[in-house]
Amino acid sequence: MPPRPVELPLVPAGTAPTRRLLVVGWEGADWNLLHPLLDAGQLPVLGRLVAEGALAELSGVAPAVPIALREALLTGHGADRHGLVHEQLVDPATGSLRGVHSWDRRVRTFWRLLAEQGRRCHVVNAPVTHPASPLTGITVSDRFAEMPAHPNAAWDLAEGAVHPPAWAETLAGLRLAVGELEAGDLLPFVPTLAQVDQATDRRPMQLGLAVASTASVHAAATLLAEQEPWDVLTVWYRGAAEVLPQFLPWHGMEAAALAAGDRPYPGVVARLWAWHDQMLGRLLELAGPETTVAVVSPYGWAMPPGGAGRTPGIRATGMLVLHGPGVRRDQLLHGASVLDLVPTLLGAAGLPAALDQPGRVLTEAFVAPAVPPRIPTWETTALGGATGPDWSEHEAVRFLAGLGLPTMTAAEQQAQAALGRERDELIALSLVEAGRWAEAEALLAPHLSNGAEPGLGLLLYAYCLLELGRTAECRVLAERTAGHPACAGFTDLLLGWVAEKSGDAAGARRHFQAAAERGPRTALLEVNLARSNLRLGQLAEAEALFRRTLELAPDDAGAAIGLAQTLLTAQRPTEAVEPALLAVTRRHRWPEAHHLLGCALAGAGRLREAVVAFETSLTQRPSVEAHRAVAAILALSPDGRARAAEHQLAARQLAAARRSATAAVTP
Repeated sequence: MPPRPVELPLVPAGTAPTRRLLVVGWEGADWNLLHPLLDAGQLPVLGRLVAEGALAELSGVAPAVPIALREALLTGHGADRHGLVHEQLVDPATGSLRGVHSWDRRVRTFWRLLAEQGRRCHVVNAPVTHPASPLTGITVSDRFAEMPAHPNAAWDLAEGAVHPPAWAETLAGLRLAVGELEAGDLLPFVPTLAQVDQATDRRPMQLGLAVASTASVHAAATLLAEQEPWDVLTVWYRGAAEVLPQFLPWHGMEAAALAAGDRPYPGVVARLWAWHDQMLGRLLELAGPETTVAVVSPYGWAMPPGGAGRTPGIRATGMLVLHGPGVRRDQLLHGASVLDLVPTLLGAAGLPAALDQPGRVLTEAFVAPAVPPRIPTWETTALGGATGPDWSEHEAVRFLAGLGLPTMTAAEQQAQAALGRERDELIALSLVEAGRWAEAEALLAPHLSNGAEPGLGLLLYAYCLLELGRTAECRVLAERTAGHPACAGFTDLLLGWVAEKSGDAAGARRHFQAAAERGPRTALLEVNLARSNLRLGQLAEAEALFRRTLELAPDDAGAAIGLAQTLLTAQRPTEAVEPALLAVTRRHRWPEAHHLLGCALAGAGRLREAVVAFETSLTQRPSVEAHRAVAAILALSPDGRARAAEHQLAARQLAAARRSATAAVTP
């Protein structure tokens, strides 16, 4: 039995929610990659959607790893709620390593929310959907197009890849195996394929795997779109993301510019996305003009400077295009996050977001938005769908382990321990970003009980201690790292934090300078050094350091917000807007940054945008200052005075609650 739908408030009269919704995932695409292709006319279908709709750059959330960013996009929750930060996990019952299954997700995806409210939903190749779960429509899991390691091996459909199972045979027959590709099938992507020695260069084979799996996904999606009734269709294209890192170093390079001995791969990336654009065109034909369309990606790629030997890394910034009835034309959406997709899709369907979803509805994307009041949560019942293995199997494993029979090698135990620690550190990073210091500290503490080692876990643990007011413990922790061979500069960084938290800006700067002398000058260290200059009122030095950090690390949110704060302190609010926008684009769940953006926008005379920034800050963490700022702006307009009064009341109530809390702990 599917879970009982959540009881919803009445939708405002006159609201015309979207009847059909098409969500297309282009994993690995971002505007740095797509804008030049749009300008060159190579993506005409996406170009039309952009011209006739709304677009946004989506800031990521911590941790900046692909699975966590995908889950944040598809569930509207951070890793502290959805729980998925690694492609593998330790099975809680057996203790063995395995891949992630659909039942490991702790919260609902947008398509499950919509299905539970009666929408007929088809899902094709969406992440973490295996085994396929029962929905109101057809689910094709992300293992549907997964091919065997050897191209000539038998390709049986993975058990549980399609639900209802009656569709398995029909859909399996649509798949294209890599062995079925003919010699000329890759020429549209690599015209110079004849120059490649495929005995030593495996990239053409890997490209072939991506092309075949993507074609299989598209065939299943178009069949369902054309032959089955639907309200919501989600299609996820991941093949390009799996091969982009291998071809991005040649993107935008002319063949003549390649160093001697390099394989001629310029243009592969552009041709891959042009093919995706053609597939998007076919989906739009089948969906019809009355469908609201969202083209999304949870992240992109960052290329370090250098030649063709560069290795790209994850850039935690995605993209969104919205198009359809009621969507504004040629609208640029500022300050959007991967967490905003689910609330926005719910709003487009006439459904409310939840108070425990940290994202917002992108109301500025719509001509006449009618957003229902938020409900407390959508997670009121147990998740339906696929479930884990029978517990009797797990009990058998425990029984054998109790007899002392070997179940794991020492190497396997070590690997599991390392994976468990990495997972907890990444979850803690999400908790820190959400301001849940005590939970993060409790998660990290067991891993540090046997001695402090330098790394992400220790930094996060020290930061939590400071935020919890346990400065003395942080100082002891810092002193324990002194003399460690891998701790050059690490101890001084922690001691600088302690001094800063204690109000000793001069002492903090001395420690940060000492850290710079003893170890590498990282972006983290530069930002802390600049911040100490700002606290000491040395604005020119702080501005120079923040700008230098942004030259070395253009996506560093800490440097961006530090620069914005410096410029605001120097009474230069118009200049502060750009770095403040960059900060919230790179790290959305940061109420202080949204508040500072609101101050910059208000100082620059952009009052309507300032209200949006302040209200975003309030949704993440209510503050007296933000309520008062919104009230002051709204009171300037007769139409806004009622809302201004609401914010003034909220500010008084919050201030009174804080006074009561302070009095309760004061001796």
